[in-house]
Amino acid sequence: MALQFLHDKPTPDFIIMDMMMPKLSGVQVLEQIRNIPELAKIPVLILSNLQDPAQIHKAKELGIVEYLIKANYTPSQIAEFVKNYLAKR
Repeated sequence: MALQFLHDKPTPDFIIMDMMMPKLSGVQVLEQIRNIPELAKIPVLILSNLQDPAQIHKAKELGIVEYLIKANYTPSQIAEFVKNYLAKR
């Protein structure tokens, strides 16, 4: 569903996603995003409570901006992170 949304809408400036999703894992979705030329360069922030080192490592190999543990951040802190990241680009 997320991938279909990305295909149907204008290209986003930034993607925030979880690692735990109903049909595909976050890594599987990220791999697909990175294999679609028009989406491959979009910055991706992982915001998840999944703390599996292997999954975090794989996500970082796929070029995520950051991997943040959801329970450790408020929505305001996440918004500030994204705002600062986009301002630096």
